[in-house]
Amino acid sequence: MNGQVPWRHEPPWRVRLLQQIQDLAADRAVMLRRGYHVHGRDELARERWDATVVLVEGIRRDLEQRALASGTPRPWIDDVLVLGHRGIRYTDYYPDPRARTNRAREASIERLGGDVWHLQHMAALSASRRDRLYGHGVLTEPEPVAAEQFERNMITYWMRAHTAADSLDLSPLERKDLWATTVEQWRRVVAATTATYDDHELGQRWWAHAHAGIERMLGASLAPRTITPITAKASAVCCRLRRT
Repeated sequence: MNGQVPWRHEPPWRVRLLQQIQDLAADRAVMLRRGYHVHGRDELARERWDATVVLVEGIRRDLEQRALASGTPRPWIDDVLVLGHRGIRYTDYYPDPRARTNRAREASIERLGGDVWHLQHMAALSASRRDRLYGHGVLTEPEPVAAEQFERNMITYWMRAHTAADSLDLSPLERKDLWATTVEQWRRVVAATTATYDDHELGQRWWAHAHAGIERMLGASLAPRTITPITAKASAVCCRLRRT
């Protein structure tokens, strides 16, 4: 690419969001161009191809939400989408965001950023769902078992993020980049996510995050000795997030 990349000073994990958005758009463009016949000519092949196209598009849209919520300007996202829709992958046009970095550490920060994002998104989902239920005159939790599981999932995300942040010894700037701490930043999270959901999509996403498998999956990656000391703190933090 000629000239300077506008996001050259952004942290690698944020640039990686742009990379994934462009690459998924490129994957979809290639799939649409080739059609389903490369997988066979029967109805099952067409259904698998169609489901894969829908899945790739859904993941890309979710990444766009996360990028916007993290403060990535919309024009930057549009720039990579233009190239992706032409079938051009990110590193075919832009520098590798992990070049000249500690790749192992950046990969860990990227995973941490994913956990923080899920936690913040869940906080927004919980608050928006509560407000909409109140608006419909529902003043008590209609799904107490699922709501309890949702909270446990939030707590487990927080515990894993807390453990990872400590082990990585993040700088104050890295912590600030990863976490929404101001009212304006939380408004940006809501604007990119729940403000765009109708009641059906809000409910669908809330239920998806209330699945018991999330707690089991995340808990398996935590050492048993790390769980007990910070569980109470995690619960308190998650309660504050849901009231944000």
